[in-house]
Amino acid sequence: MDDKTMQGQKDKKIWGARLKEAFRARGIKAVDVAQKLGVQPNTISQWFMGRREPRLDILYDLLVQFGINPVYVLTGEGSPLLDWPSSPLPLDMRKKKHLRRRGNFVNRILNFACC
Repeated sequence: MDDKTMQGQKDKKIWGARLKEAFRARGIKAVDVAQKLGVQPNTISQWFMGRREPRLDILYDLLVQFGINPVYVLTGEGSPLLDWPSSPLPLDMRKKKHLRRRGNFVNRILNFACC
């Protein structure tokens, strides 16, 4: 396995852990998330462990419907939660210099958060 692949897997685990932490901060259980999004609870667990990535439409629902801050998920900066539901997604994500090595998950978030 090359370094780029290993870094991508590490990033997914970190992002998954941050996503899980954000849901805990909101007081929402994975089972409730799965039910609301129409996916299996095991799927949510796979996201939290960094083994799988959500589809773009589901990722959008995750972040917007539950008020999760995408900047926090990607960088660990700021609050894990947005002032929900009134706060829009932050648009300054493209300016983060450490997001220049964009992985699939980062690109998915940037696609809907920036436009």
